[in-house]
Amino acid sequence: MAGENRSPTVFTPSSMSELLELRRSKPQATLWAGGTGLMSRYYPYPYPLSRDIISLKHVPEMTRINRTERYLDIGAAATLERVLTVGHHILPPVLAKALRSVGPPTITNQATIGGNLCIPDLRLNLAAVLSLFNVQLELKGDLKHRLQTRWIPLIRLYRRDGKLMLQGTEVLTRVRIYFEEGNFQLFQQIGFPYQHPEEAVLFTVFANHGQDSVVDYRAAATFPSVGVFRDRDVESSVTSKALPLNHQEIRQTSRLLRRTLQEYSTRVSPIQLARTVRAFERSLILLNTKSVSR
Repeated sequence: MAGENRSPTVFTPSSMSELLELRRSKPQATLWAGGTGLMSRYYPYPYPLSRDIISLKHVPEMTRINRTERYLDIGAAATLERVLTVGHHILPPVLAKALRSVGPPTITNQATIGGNLCIPDLRLNLAAVLSLFNVQLELKGDLKHRLQTRWIPLIRLYRRDGKLMLQGTEVLTRVRIYFEEGNFQLFQQIGFPYQHPEEAVLFTVFANHGQDSVVDYRAAATFPSVGVFRDRDVESSVTSKALPLNHQEIRQTSRLLRRTLQEYSTRVSPIQLARTVRAFERSLILLNTKSVSR
């Protein structure tokens, strides 16, 4: 009995190869980046699923941030505050707002980009925003009995039900965000994703418009305990429309959104449905206002 209640063993690899070897030999160990996601949840003591912890913060590749003319490479264990500092002049405003909305500096100084994306049962701020961009993820791990590296688009990190799709002992090691221009960007956190995930909605819009029409419109609604919702038909119903959108067009598109949301998942609660439709209608009204004021 005493052995079952032992304190967890904490491993601190100092290189990528050491990390991957530990991950291979201890597949049930908990990966620890900033720890804010884990510490914010309730787990009974002694926690039965894992007795070992692998810390990521001493692996240089996991905290490195690099920039090229086309994209920003962010190590998965880089803190949100460091991403905000390094990317101050280059991050899309909607991404910067999503990062800041995670919490005060006491949280963002610890929370990491990989941790935010990889909480097993919650989809949070970064999944909501990054789903609208061309984002590639680097995964490393033991596949078919040998270490491999592969790149996948962000959408392939999650199943339709919102669960993670990491294979074997894979670790998310790098997030690559390609630069894009958008003159209308919106992020809204409605409710409390950690405390009440069944009611909260994270709503994001990234769009381009001229004075007379919408050139490109992308919108995503994230339901923390369900997944990320994005529908091409809804987006197409706004893209190429003349501005300002009239009341009938907004109502028609809103009805389309409501219908596709109801088909998307029965786990989306009535309050989440109402909040998403309201946020969507508000985004179109704001888009109208911005186009008229130019």
